[in-house]
Amino acid sequence: MQRLTKALDSAAAFLNATIILISAAFTAGYVALISFEVFARYFLHASQSWTFELATYLFLISVFLGSATGFWERTHLAIVEPDGPGLVGRLLKLTIDLICIAVCAVMVWFGYRYAIAGLGRISPSMGFKMAFVYAWVPVTCALSILFIVARRARKI
Repeated sequence: MQRLTKALDSAAAFLNATIILISAAFTAGYVALISFEVFARYFLHASQSWTFELATYLFLISVFLGSATGFWERTHLAIVEPDGPGLVGRLLKLTIDLICIAVCAVMVWFGYRYAIAGLGRISPSMGFKMAFVYAWVPVTCALSILFIVARRARKI
């Protein structure tokens, strides 16, 4: 059991580090795109329609990736969680984790269905299938569930 917990913890830590790198790259990407758009609009007088759309998608994906990281680092609800080791504190943390798992499971289910529906939708200015953008919701919510479970498994 301890071997499985250690493997799960290592996998989750690796995934979290990867998510942080991807999120940083996407953040740099949308900042660069918006900067380019401002430059192109005001100095070249040639606005590009695709830059804002792509920057919006990169921003949204970064937000969902950041939320998964928040579950791993336990910063998602740090304001309301008690710090004490008492029974009430442990029960509150367990209740918060169970509620978060339930919400993420709903997001995985409906996000998957919405991503499948996105196969028939095309991005307005870029022309790719919207399923690529929509798929990030169930993927990041599934990662959030994995991170909650891995973090709780540390305590077993």
